[in-house]
Amino acid sequence: MPAKSKAQQRIMGMAHAIQTGEMSASKSPAAAKIARTMKPGDVEEFASTKLKGLPEKKTSGPKRPKRPKPVKPPGTPMAEPAPNPNLGPPLPPPAPPPPEAPPPEPGSGANPMTLKMPAGARPPKPPATPKRTMGGILSDLKRSRRAR
Repeated sequence: MPAKSKAQQRIMGMAHAIQTGEMSASKSPAAAKIARTMKPGDVEEFASTKLKGLPEKKTSGPKRPKRPKPVKPPGTPMAEPAPNPNLGPPLPPPAPPPPEAPPPEPGSGANPMTLKMPAGARPPKPPATPKRTMGGILSDLKRSRRAR
């Protein structure tokens, strides 16, 4: 695919030079990014485009006119949407949230997750699980396969 403009051909030439090691990537960050992301063959194809007859910079084609935004006078409320007969009657407004209660005092018994323990006492340790070695796990696996 040939380059569309002289500027595009120049930057592709720099990217090609970066890919071949003839130029440092720090000279042009844009060319360095192109050199990282494009295939060397594609960059070379763009870079080898003859400059004769190319514009200096690519001009964009005819732009489509933008659609004008509807103008509303300031301060006018939004119109209510038309009711949909398939949806039934409208829903009532949501109920206000209940008032928040203050958090319970720690250890007051209001929270069943808190433990009442005497000062200086430690919580009980969970039951110990037996440690399994890799050899024990493998032998259990072999046993279960033989049982099938």
